[in-house]
Amino acid sequence: MDDPWWNTHYPPNGWNCRCSVMQLSRSAMKRYGYSVTKSTPPYSTRADLRPWRNKRTGQIHQVPRGIDPGWSHNVGKTGVAQGIINDVPGAAAIAAAPSDANGFILAGRLVREELVQQAGGAAAFDPVRFRGLLRNRLARERGAREVTANITGPLASAVQADIAGLFPRSWIEQANKIPVLVMEPDKNRGGYRPAGGSGQAAEIYVRSDPGERDGGYWQGARIHEYVHHLQQSMPGLNQMFTELHQRRTRGEPLVQVTPGHPSERGRRDQYILKYQGREYGARGRRGSGEPREVITVAYQSIWQTYRTNPGDGGYWGKDYNLLERDPEMLDLALGALFKYDP
Repeated sequence: MDDPWWNTHYPPNGWNCRCSVMQLSRSAMKRYGYSVTKSTPPYSTRADLRPWRNKRTGQIHQVPRGIDPGWSHNVGKTGVAQGIINDVPGAAAIAAAPSDANGFILAGRLVREELVQQAGGAAAFDPVRFRGLLRNRLARERGAREVTANITGPLASAVQADIAGLFPRSWIEQANKIPVLVMEPDKNRGGYRPAGGSGQAAEIYVRSDPGERDGGYWQGARIHEYVHHLQQSMPGLNQMFTELHQRRTRGEPLVQVTPGHPSERGRRDQYILKYQGREYGARGRRGSGEPREVITVAYQSIWQTYRTNPGDGGYWGKDYNLLERDPEMLDLALGALFKYDP
């Protein structure tokens, strides 16, 4: 995508922007009946721009219509992070010490832009390299490999191996205040049960499948259920993901989100998995419950390394690509990893 138009219009183009881009081959274009339009300058007339005053600097900028100030940048292009800092009022202070979901999203976007560029840029994005860069940065800046999770039980080593280096030291230390007992489930699904009282252990129900190659369902479940423990240990962390869910799904009806389980209901939004919008305790079509799966699916989607083909990038190589499907969710998850402390 080398047309100049993409330099300013590559999504996301504002807060809560859900747009995505899909590249098609010539044969796919022909099959769908699409045609390529002629290239035009980014702005053909002054009507394509609108004036916007930066309250921090007092400068007047010409902003593309339909795009929020500070968002007219292409993911992976050089100088993007500094452009965001310059264009969004107070962005540097907000990103340095975010206090709400939007602040953490902004902080995470800066991290995302840098990592995507290092991983080959948007056009040649390498998800495996992205994940490796993220791990290294978490270890360097957030002590992600310095503390071992307080987990016992016959499958403790499997869970500890799967989550090693994925989360900041401060998160693991906070979660370690409540021990975790890992056991095999009765059903073919993972599960999490919070500690029943002081001195008691939380319980994670997962399996270790010796037939897994490069990860698999149970590897994802082990990450997923441990994130439930992080969620339980840090209500402030979970609150940010709850804020995002409530903002994005306001006015949506409750629908079934798990095939074969009519009682598991939530709000669909445009999550990469319907299950991500599940609300616990919700009743009827307009009731509300606790959206406990927003954070779990977000981090599972980033870290699970299940592969249908060698080298396809794990979840990133399937339909669970947060970078393309839900960059706002990716930004919140990244922002929390680097800026949230309990």
